[in-house]
Amino acid sequence: MPRFSRRFATALACAAILLPAGLRAQENALHVEVLGPALLGSVNYERIFAGSFSARVGLGYMPEMLEYRGRVQAPVLLNTFLGRGEHRVEAGAGVVVIYARAHSRPEEEQNFAPAGFEKPDLTGTLAWRWQPGGASRLHRGVYRAGFTPLVRNGTLYPLVGVSAGIMF
Repeated sequence: MPRFSRRFATALACAAILLPAGLRAQENALHVEVLGPALLGSVNYERIFAGSFSARVGLGYMPEMLEYRGRVQAPVLLNTFLGRGEHRVEAGAGVVVIYARAHSRPEEEQNFAPAGFEKPDLTGTLAWRWQPGGASRLHRGVYRAGFTPLVRNGTLYPLVGVSAGIMF
């Protein structure tokens, strides 16, 4: 992976996890996304700050199929919420950090690629977000559906993602 890409991915991951200390975290969410920037799906942790933006880190897996060679994918995004109330628009940008394992099948020796980090993909989100209020934070949910484009090697892939989870 080029040095600039690795540094950018590391900086974005750190920013998403350690957002400025002056912002008080209000809520956390744990949700499962089907499709989206991790392609097949991912499990995501989201930390919401000041009620209007969040940092999200996910983990997904792509089994060996097509041109993929068994990859762990970690979407890292910074998002903002537009509007008020339970129904809002979520917009954000980030990267998908990718770790691919080596081929293990003997028939693919000529295409052998060692395990390691690949160049991160760029991603974003433009989604409808429903976060119903509730008497208890443990019983509140978060639901999302939207456009999650992915840019890989200069090619734009227009993807969609749907997720559901809990607030805590």
